[in-house]
Amino acid sequence: MDVQIVIPVYYPDDKFLSLLTSIRRQTFATPSLLIIDSGSQHDYRKVLPAGARVEKISAEAFNHGGTRQWATRIAPGKDVYVFLTQD
Repeated sequence: MDVQIVIPVYYPDDKFLSLLTSIRRQTFATPSLLIIDSGSQHDYRKVLPAGARVEKISAEAFNHGGTRQWATRIAPGKDVYVFLTQD
């Protein structure tokens, strides 16, 4: 099963870093991870799991449903999409 995790972020904090660390540590087959970043200045990339993809979007262009739909278009063909929040 091909799984895509999508996490839109805006000013991520320590909860987000903990989430990324947990995803990286899992022992089950690692799904694809797509971060949609709408304005972060945080250096979270140092804890990204290998192969994670980061796409930038302006804060003005972000909207909850549309951004998630965009994620399915830029990462097509997955069996399951899991949408998480940064916190």
